[in-house]
Amino acid sequence: YSTYVGGSGEDQATAIAVDGGGIAYLTGYTDSPDFPLSSKPLQPSLKGVGTHDAFVSKLSAAGDAYLYSTYLGGSGDDKAYGIALDSGGGAVVTGETASVDFPLKLNPTPLQPSYGGGTSDAFVSRLNSAGDGFVYSTYLGGSDADVGYSVTVGSENAAYVTGTTVSAGLPPGGFPTTPDAFQLNNGGGRDAFVTELASNGQLTYSTYLGGDGADIGHAIGLDITDNIYLAGETDSTNFPVMQLPIQTGPANGVDAFVTKIDNSTASSGCNFSPKGRPDWGLPLLLSLAALYGLRRRILSARASHSL
Repeated sequence: YSTYVGGSGEDQATAIAVDGGGIAYLTGYTDSPDFPLSSKPLQPSLKGVGTHDAFVSKLSAAGDAYLYSTYLGGSGDDKAYGIALDSGGGAVVTGETASVDFPLKLNPTPLQPSYGGGTSDAFVSRLNSAGDGFVYSTYLGGSDADVGYSVTVGSENAAYVTGTTVSAGLPPGGFPTTPDAFQLNNGGGRDAFVTELASNGQLTYSTYLGGDGADIGHAIGLDITDNIYLAGETDSTNFPVMQLPIQTGPANGVDAFVTKIDNSTASSGCNFSPKGRPDWGLPLLLSLAALYGLRRRILSARASHSL
């Protein structure tokens, strides 16, 4: 099938996920007051005036009907950039919001119940399979600009999010991090971030990742043991790399980067040990490489001895 999806304004689809039955879940943003909705949408109207709302639409396998379709946003500018599916057919969406009234699930209390500040906060919203309610929905950001660009879902329905943040320092002003973060503060300017939310939306692990320039996480994925793979861009001269990377430093201008995070101990999230600790037996390692492009073979290290 092939079809238009939109109304009388600007409509952009930014990400898609497909389940095992061929059902497509679409997200993006729109300023159309007549964007196509299902009969009982979670949010039945465009909230902002002269701004965008995100949208989430679930199409039938034949592409001839909306199983659900809804706006998602507040009175400011709201855009979704990433979508992933949980094991029950629910959709997890991330993006950016400038709305102080972005729709949240207030019971239980969300991870971040209020807007952090700056030009935007990232958001993470997990919809139920019917698309008529939230499992959770939360802001994710500090006092400056924060954007979520990509999300994936792990084996226990944990959501792993990446994007970029200009927020610096520790919360509440800084981007939300956990005490065991690999990098507790912004390295300078704009950093990538990696955040893990449990199935109920509470914070399991979160870290900055970047150097002295602009670092942006554009895509995130998992392997079968929930090791995290992150890809993006950097113009930092000191982006964190481990020993024996394919490329030890930047070439010129903006380089791609790829990062592998070992997540072998689920109970403690993503604990990083760049040097390794032999008394851990199988320590958790962070493997990083800055690349000319993302098609090169990535070297990673995992051992029970110090690197």
